[in-house]
Amino acid sequence: MLVGKMTREALISCLPKGGAAIEIGVAEGVFSSVILRAAQPGQLNLVDPWVHQADPDYAPDKNNVDDETNESRYRGVLEKFSQEIAGGTVQVHRGFSRDVLPGFPDESFDWAYVDAMHTRDAVLADLRLVWPKVKADGFVLGHDYSNGPHARALGFGVVEAVREFLEESEGVFVAATMLLETYPSYVLAKSMHGGVRPFAEQFLLKSEAVVEIRDRNPDYQHKVTKIGNKVVAFPSF
Repeated sequence: MLVGKMTREALISCLPKGGAAIEIGVAEGVFSSVILRAAQPGQLNLVDPWVHQADPDYAPDKNNVDDETNESRYRGVLEKFSQEIAGGTVQVHRGFSRDVLPGFPDESFDWAYVDAMHTRDAVLADLRLVWPKVKADGFVLGHDYSNGPHARALGFGVVEAVREFLEESEGVFVAATMLLETYPSYVLAKSMHGGVRPFAEQFLLKSEAVVEIRDRNPDYQHKVTKIGNKVVAFPSF
């Protein structure tokens, strides 16, 4: 596992160009634009229900907006990517991942990006759903890989979900971003063959600093300490 000092835009740019991709959790399509620019997929599938959810675990999340705002976001995404939709590069799927993903054949995607609900149960469910839809040499990435105080306050369980998923699957923890962003991203691969080596080479080239963790499923803690008036956060494995 490589831990690099880099942004998630730089991370996305390490992925193979021209493939089929899927983003689960779109909101206003801000990161969808980054994906198109940095990863340059041949096709990008956007999945989001764009509906308010009454789930109390989702209540603290700023993206759980009211239905009117969700409708506005959905229309905004259609407008933002109207040219890409017309050209077939972008396909928009309005629905929950549990309803949309079963409609894709297995091994449909070169990679997937998971950034929907951040509770442990929701992330684990999305990982289980999307895993068979990714090719044997593909990747599954996700955002908000943090268990620091702020993430805990928001009810995030991404770290726990990833750890549990790796325990039950044959997935490989390839990389994680740290230090430049409050909420890191993680990268899982279905195997160490295929695209892992070229991805790792790009990751090494584009990171400001890299550390290798030689543990398949490391125990991670996003630690925060206060020194005088300054708050310092750092990863602990």
